[in-house]
Amino acid sequence: MLGGFWVAIGPGHPVFAVVAATWTLLLGALVGEPLTRRTPDGWLRVPPAERIWHRRLGVARFDRLLDRIRWNRVVARMRSYDGTRAALPALDRAVRESLVAHAAGFAVHAGLTVAAAAAGYGWGALWLLLGGLAVHAWPALLQRSLRLRLQPLLPRTG
Repeated sequence: MLGGFWVAIGPGHPVFAVVAATWTLLLGALVGEPLTRRTPDGWLRVPPAERIWHRRLGVARFDRLLDRIRWNRVVARMRSYDGTRAALPALDRAVRESLVAHAAGFAVHAGLTVAAAAAGYGWGALWLLLGGLAVHAWPALLQRSLRLRLQPLLPRTG
């Protein structure tokens, strides 16, 4: 699909970046759960020292932005977390799936960015990179930040 849009409108057009962002978000919804099952637990473990990077990269500000536009309410309804300790494993599973889905989406964006830059579409590469950061990189960091808070509350396995 993205190949067709690459040919039809070209990677130098900002609309291509919007199409890529939309497509990778939809793709993430489909691949998050199956990819998470195949992802080793160690890859999703967040070291406490990463909290510094979350602060430096503005993850909390991004979370407040999502609160202001009410996106976090949408996500909360999808996750249906009831606030109990018993529901923490299900919340953790949802956060893990979202993290993996956004990481996969960003990988696609990174590949498209490199391809556009290599083909001589500098502005298109910039649009793709910015779209990937907005819809995948910061959301993935936000999921890692949530995992960092959840990890001490969850029972240790393995």
